[in-house]
Amino acid sequence: MNLSKLIMGFIAISLIPLAAQSAQMKLLKTQEKAFFTEDANGFFKGLSLKTKVYILNSRDALKCGSTLKRGLKTLSYFCQIDLPDAEKITKLHKQESHNIVNVKHGRLKKKVNVRVSENGKSIKFSTEFDDTGIDWDISKFNDEFYAVYAKSAQSILAKAMQKNGIKVQTIDKK
Repeated sequence: MNLSKLIMGFIAISLIPLAAQSAQMKLLKTQEKAFFTEDANGFFKGLSLKTKVYILNSRDALKCGSTLKRGLKTLSYFCQIDLPDAEKITKLHKQESHNIVNVKHGRLKKKVNVRVSENGKSIKFSTEFDDTGIDWDISKFNDEFYAVYAKSAQSILAKAMQKNGIKVQTIDKK
């Protein structure tokens, strides 16, 4: 078993009680009954349009690192963070914050894509590295090769999470 995976496992297990307290949401504005939806009885029910800012912290970065995934035959890495109060959200109306965040990583500037899901219940962070000249048949036998890129991606995504808040407008139940 890889030592870094073992260490990340212990960190993730020790932070499970803190996971419920991860991302914080600040409500900026509410427009009551901005949208209406028809229920099963044919009556219309008012839904609120809420402008929110989600502030992510180091616990979210650790959660992202433990669920980090890599695309098939690419060096693109991504993770998904569930947002608090997701049970009240009906759908995403608009993401007001930037979709691309530039993060300084060494002497390079890396782009991180930030996308809120259509249902407004999670945020996906992704970044990619240049895979020019990589022989995928040979590199699949070298776990350390991918571990180095995964740690680098985790560091980049963590910087992007803590850089800015994610501002969204959601259509919520009351």
